[in-house]
Amino acid sequence: MKSFLTTVGSVAVLLASASALPTTNFPRQDGSCFIQLKNGDGDASVGVSILANTLFSTANNRQVDAGVNAQAVTPGCVCQAFNDAAGTIKLGGIFDDRTLASFTDASSGEVDSQPDQAVPIGSFCCVTTPNTVPVCSGSGSGSGTWTPPPTQTVRVQINSADDSAVQIEVPADGSPFAVSSRIANSVEIVDIEGSGHAICQAFSDKNGVVAVGSPFGIDQVFLNGGAATSILSIRCKLSY
Repeated sequence: MKSFLTTVGSVAVLLASASALPTTNFPRQDGSCFIQLKNGDGDASVGVSILANTLFSTANNRQVDAGVNAQAVTPGCVCQAFNDAAGTIKLGGIFDDRTLASFTDASSGEVDSQPDQAVPIGSFCCVTTPNTVPVCSGSGSGSGTWTPPPTQTVRVQINSADDSAVQIEVPADGSPFAVSSRIANSVEIVDIEGSGHAICQAFSDKNGVVAVGSPFGIDQVFLNGGAATSILSIRCKLSY
């Protein structure tokens, strides 16, 4: 098995197959935590070393902006993934070097996993205090300061022509929510957090400008006449 190390800014990124590497092979830095992320491409995994106690955004690190599950490699690190870059919408459970967090029921991260099963990840938070809930500076969950209540979310299912599907949590505030490039032929809302109704719109650009298909709700809406098309963002808004 081969592996190679690349550097993105000050972040060390290790690409490897899912076959377990000895812990000593992973790069270590004082005050940092190394995370191993299964990206849905078969059993392949991507690793990233992040600074502890500081919210890590994936905006400039495309290798780790989507995945199916994650686990910390560095002993003593406790981590949490988030759907958004602000660290307000939790994705999966807390994970450490003994516990794996799954982000989707569609994939186990094994050899039969597909890239379109990966769930978008906006940020990570890791701390080096065992048995605690991860709280990082720069996140929306910091203590000692007032933070607005988390935005309600809408669970959207993106369906592909091959009958595969992926579900993502989209903030219901009308803002464009970037989606890792998805080729789809239909979309639908499968769950709305809390009470109320919502309406969503898919777009072919990340800024939520070029609409694809019609606005959709809990009823499935086919895009582009049912032909496969690319989705790069979704806007959702509650309706009363």
